[in-house]
Amino acid sequence: MHKKLRINNIFLLYTIAFLLLSSVILLVANFKEVSLVYDADALVQHFPAQFFMNDYIYDAIRSFGKNAASFNFNLGLGQDILTTYHYYGLTDPLNLIMVFSKNIEPQILYTIRIFLRIYLSGIAFIIMCIHFKKNKEIIVAGALIYTFSNYTLTPGVMHLYFTNSMIILPILILSVDRLIRKNKPFLFIFTMVIAVFMNIYFAYMLSLTAFVYAIVSILLLSRENGFRKSVKIFVSGISSYLLSILIAGVVFVPVIYSLFTNSIRTIGKIEPSYLMSKTEIINYFYNMFVLPNMTNFAVVGISMVTMFSIVDLWINRGNYKLKILMILSILLILSPKIHKVMGAFSYDNFRWYFIIILLLSYIFVDRYDSLKNLEKNKKVLMIIITFILLGGYTLKTYNIISNQIQGGNIYKSYILGISIPIFVGIIYMIILLAGSKKRLIYMLLIASLLMSNFVYIWSGINNGALVDKKELEKMYKIKYESVEKNKNDGFSRFDNQMNGGYNLSDIYNYKSGSVYYSIENKNLSEFNLEYMNSAAAPVTKLHSFDSRARLNSILSTKYYYGDKVPFGYEKKGKIYEDSNYIPFGFTYDKYIEEEYLKYMNPLDKEDILMNACIINSYTPDKIGFLSKNRKEKYDLSNIEKLDNSYFKKNYLKKSDVHFKPGFIKDGNKVDLSDSYINNHQGYNLVLDFNTRFDGELYMRLKSQDTFINNDVIYVDNGKNKSTIKFTKESSNWYSGEKEKLCNLGYIKKGKHTVIINIPQKGSFSINDIKLECIDLDNLENNKEKLSKNHLKEVNIGKDKFNGKIDLDKDKILFISIPYSKGWIAKDNGKETEIIRANTGFMAIKLKAGKHNVDFEYKRPWQNYGNYASIAGIIILLVYFILRKGFERENYGWNKNTSKK
Repeated sequence: MHKKLRINNIFLLYTIAFLLLSSVILLVANFKEVSLVYDADALVQHFPAQFFMNDYIYDAIRSFGKNAASFNFNLGLGQDILTTYHYYGLTDPLNLIMVFSKNIEPQILYTIRIFLRIYLSGIAFIIMCIHFKKNKEIIVAGALIYTFSNYTLTPGVMHLYFTNSMIILPILILSVDRLIRKNKPFLFIFTMVIAVFMNIYFAYMLSLTAFVYAIVSILLLSRENGFRKSVKIFVSGISSYLLSILIAGVVFVPVIYSLFTNSIRTIGKIEPSYLMSKTEIINYFYNMFVLPNMTNFAVVGISMVTMFSIVDLWINRGNYKLKILMILSILLILSPKIHKVMGAFSYDNFRWYFIIILLLSYIFVDRYDSLKNLEKNKKVLMIIITFILLGGYTLKTYNIISNQIQGGNIYKSYILGISIPIFVGIIYMIILLAGSKKRLIYMLLIASLLMSNFVYIWSGINNGALVDKKELEKMYKIKYESVEKNKNDGFSRFDNQMNGGYNLSDIYNYKSGSVYYSIENKNLSEFNLEYMNSAAAPVTKLHSFDSRARLNSILSTKYYYGDKVPFGYEKKGKIYEDSNYIPFGFTYDKYIEEEYLKYMNPLDKEDILMNACIINSYTPDKIGFLSKNRKEKYDLSNIEKLDNSYFKKNYLKKSDVHFKPGFIKDGNKVDLSDSYINNHQGYNLVLDFNTRFDGELYMRLKSQDTFINNDVIYVDNGKNKSTIKFTKESSNWYSGEKEKLCNLGYIKKGKHTVIINIPQKGSFSINDIKLECIDLDNLENNKEKLSKNHLKEVNIGKDKFNGKIDLDKDKILFISIPYSKGWIAKDNGKETEIIRANTGFMAIKLKAGKHNVDFEYKRPWQNYGNYASIAGIIILLVYFILRKGFERENYGWNKNTSKK
């Protein structure tokens, strides 16, 4: 009873300290009227996703799964729900709090979700330390060091689900130890299942970490256990791991399938080096003990007191496991090649350094008793080593501050962030020399973490890292009256160009062409790549279709909100509306095979889309490295087939626009005589030109590197402004982008000026810049022809939609939802073949007459995942029953091992 009470006191003390330290962050944020939504991915991804998941989880649980849909018709023309939102916490058990949070203010809910995870990371650390029988006097201190490191406060605020790994890893290490020493695999299996449900990407990192820890543990026990028993332990561990993956199959299988089949990025374009540079190594270890920094993702940012524990570990004999793990961790830090392996062979992103924080925090707890009882000679050695380390740290800090003063840019928060740890280190050394009193250690730790949290939040706010509360409210409290009235208007889509509006359909529940999550349907990405959609930069970050009138037309975009208003839209209240838009499910009476268009430019292809359906004869059939294109044979008899000759007769009316280049100097334009320009920072390139007819004005750039050293340019045509972003081969998000095609807006014939602002110093060639004007006189006629026959009485249900259509001849029904093997189409109740059309969308052939058309979505490989989970649960139950029938000795474990 007394022991239980002491353990409960540990959790109580931690909770009180956590609330005190967290209150600093919350009070300052509230005083400055900022949210805890980070002004980057959190704003455009995590926060909108919360709205979707809140409704989805609430409805799914309350309906016992009946309302749990598989497909989201609103997002990105239509996306799978599990594979899109899993990465953001759809299957994370911690998000079950959303069942009770339906009426909680969104910003408050988001803050609760952040701090719940941070709090639980400390609880997990305490449980691990109790398991390893560490000194209870210091466990809470270790938990606070672990909890308020940079990983939870920066990556964990940028991407709140990153903190899940800080919760899982301590329990995973504990469970591996139980499996190895006591042959108790159930906690390990359960923990790995939860890890997969939380996030498969981080489950991969956690798996590697657990594997390395298990190997080290087994090897260190191999002399005692012998070869056979060590092998038996290893096999048991691998079997338990595979069983956990099997049980988690309901999530694991379809998500992994989607990862392999929907990836379009050219991963690892730049191969990382085997070793960091000398400067990188020095900076990394220097930043290990700085205060957490909201604007620096990769710094470890752990308390300086852990440095003394590390020194103590190495000046004493024994504790080989921690020493080996620390050596392996240093190798991980030093090698970008290993970074890439830890990051699932993606780009080097430092998302793995929660491992380093757990190790250092645990070393602090583990070495506490040793530090308290240092022998005199060890104490002298400790002073010498820590004095050298602190001296070097101080010297580098002095040099940094001196350089800032000389440069005239003094960053007070940065100076505090690197200076406070020095004072903490000095005071801690004095406490150790005075006898390492527990109360003084806690007082120092609490005081230093209070200062750390204050500097962290204050500097983060001053650097603009967090979104203002009132600005954030605008994001989810705007009323789009016309869209609200027509929300049930089938698939009438809304192009919302509000800043950061990629995923606003998750908030407002309208049909949208925009999407920006980590995984999207690959066919949509390929469409954007083929048509050089400048509003998709990178190609998986889609903010609709660059106001290109013809693309908007075939994708049934009825509403628009923004400055670059597409041709054909008229203002209706706050938004613009195309009253003559092409309804969803329109029909073609002509088609052309994609082979004829292989070398055609995107603007000519756009014109074809308004006249004929492009049939993609080759359907990708890909799972990871097993990749091939399967040629399809579609029955399109009785439908007119076109070839190149048709478009030679009916060519697109367009014109290369000749411009006179210049630049702005002292407020005046100066003509350019040279074609190759070395530009200064903030250079304004001026293009004067004259167009012969009204039309869409396009700028075509030879490559993504046309403007050297610039990832973005700003274009002003006098009527509207465009921000043009480039995805270069060196980018982690590169997907094969070549030329750049940008719609500058609809203009009238006559004289015009375009000003291109080039923000960074670099160079470019005038010859790499082309302007084209596209005549849209035939657009309205083409829209009327395509709209003549379309689906009517369209009903949208859970994972399905249906409609009616009456045709006077055979036609192709085009469905502007990205192609997926999960779709099944039925014509008058009979299943019919789905054609991959218009580069990544769907179509079916319909004969003359009346049709009831039904489409239903069933997630690819979901059934395999369901079967895997059922099989895994059965195997686990059988194993549990059989295990109960045998004594532990039958499996080769003995009581001596369990006590080690």
